[in-house]
Amino acid sequence: MRAFEDSPDLREARIPTGHHELHLPWSQLTTLGGNHISREILLEIPNLVELDFFRDFDVVVFPNQTTRLLSLKRLRVVCGDSLEWLEAPHLESLHMSRSRCFEQRPTDMYMIHSLVRRSGCNLRSLSLSGMNVGGDAESLEGLVVGIPSLLRLELENCDVIWTLLSGIVAPTDKSRRLPDIQHFTVTFGQEDSPGHLESSTVDLLEFLSTAGEGVSCLLSAQLLNVVISVEGENRLLHLKKNGLRVLHGKRLWQ
Repeated sequence: MRAFEDSPDLREARIPTGHHELHLPWSQLTTLGGNHISREILLEIPNLVELDFFRDFDVVVFPNQTTRLLSLKRLRVVCGDSLEWLEAPHLESLHMSRSRCFEQRPTDMYMIHSLVRRSGCNLRSLSLSGMNVGGDAESLEGLVVGIPSLLRLELENCDVIWTLLSGIVAPTDKSRRLPDIQHFTVTFGQEDSPGHLESSTVDLLEFLSTAGEGVSCLLSAQLLNVVISVEGENRLLHLKKNGLRVLHGKRLWQ
């Protein structure tokens, strides 16, 4: 297909599976999406700023060849099996989802931390959907402590051990450098099947909303599709009075 081969204004493309006969002005693209995007295509897009793909089988065919995307700032991966092939030194936003996958992977947190460490990037925003966030304490701690640049954290229908996450983010060892999270969003369930707000989740919000050495004050928190006890509601009201913007879609229970 050559219909768009000579398109000087083309900056964005979403390509289907089996794009081997697709001819595009790859070098001028800044946004790319699609399935099974190959390493050869990525190497032809030096100014790629945003990448969105479902699975990555074609990329991981080259496990020992690192693809360094110098302009990439935003990455969205659905059901990706590996990110070991990628370096993105200017990556600012990462969204990973397993909501459409057949299984969660306990190594996902390590994979994300490894990408950030290998790239040397200042990741600002991390969004996780349908993932196992609390299954591995060491990987979770590496993820949280290892991304001090993080400003926004979003968890959508993730398996989270809140007592573990709260203990990592609110440590007794004050010498550790923690992320300056300012915006925190959690989706606990579906509208017709909401989750319950645990006291350790509120513990986490209370810690993050209290400015301290090495920790910026949390500015906003969104709690979506959640059932909140009266005690939890009172604690959230106290946080609101102290200046935290708390938005929630919830039902109360006694």
